[in-house]
Amino acid sequence: MMRYIVILIGCLTTLIYSFPKILEKGPSVTIENNQQLVTFPDDYRGQWLVCFSFPNVFSPVCTSEVVKFIQMSDQFDRANTKILGIAPFSQQHYQLWLKHIQKENNIAIPANLELLSDRTRLISEKYDFIHPAQTPHKNIRALYILDPEGRVRAALFYPMFNGRNVTEVYRLLMAIQASDASNNGVTVENWQPGDKVHQCVPCSQKKAQQQ
Repeated sequence: MMRYIVILIGCLTTLIYSFPKILEKGPSVTIENNQQLVTFPDDYRGQWLVCFSFPNVFSPVCTSEVVKFIQMSDQFDRANTKILGIAPFSQQHYQLWLKHIQKENNIAIPANLELLSDRTRLISEKYDFIHPAQTPHKNIRALYILDPEGRVRAALFYPMFNGRNVTEVYRLLMAIQASDASNNGVTVENWQPGDKVHQCVPCSQKKAQQQ
């Protein structure tokens, strides 16, 4: 009886703590990618990461997201950021898809965009990419921002049917970097790169209203 209780508690703990939280180190996972072993996110330390999962290749929604990441790749590159797509498809699928994107949109694939083949779904499990109530077999549209030390700085979860706003992802990335650069300063709603970064200090209600 005690054994079953321990197993049940373990299962509940896994469900409650199913994905890394803000400022926690992202779980380390080693997979085979393009006939090479890759340890995520350890192999990408020293740069920021925007990691996004996706449910399909060649679909209109997934393609539109990748196209926008490519179009904004120079901005992400200037922010020392690698764009990393993660899904359980083969590199052969990815290469065909990227060639199609290049041809249809007349754009080049940038060096700071990479698609990982999570064939065993080890990354998907550790980072909670699969939400069974939505679909038990495909990734939802999860997105993590990791800092150069591999810590989670933001986590976003979208339904598999609805595309993400890549411009907003970039804005959030820049806001986090601006807060870091200003000793944990805060950015207001719809803050844009170049806007003022505020210092969060306690104040009276009257003073807050005046501000």
